[in-house]
Amino acid sequence: MSQFSESSHAHDARRFHELVLIICRRKTKKWKDFDYLKKRILEKKPKFNQSRLDTLQVIFENLCSFYQVTRRKNLNYELTNEIVPDGHYYEKGLRNGELYQKLKKY
Repeated sequence: MSQFSESSHAHDARRFHELVLIICRRKTKKWKDFDYLKKRILEKKPKFNQSRLDTLQVIFENLCSFYQVTRRKNLNYELTNEIVPDGHYYEKGLRNGELYQKLKKY
């Protein structure tokens, strides 16, 4: 953010999302407070656009809420090597915490 802090390029947005993910995974208290992040941004770029900073705060808070949802382990959707008969398809999903796969007709 220090080089192109007010960029709205997709790569910069991705890097910001990755930063928030790291903050949430490491469970750091000071970084989870947006005021701390805001302070760090303003140290690097004192004339940072205030409306952009407000937008980043909304994105930050939304991502923190999203990343707080516990991740399920071993949700590997693998492609099957089975041949699907004509007029059929595989339905895959998660039911009661278990993955399932069913062959169904159209």
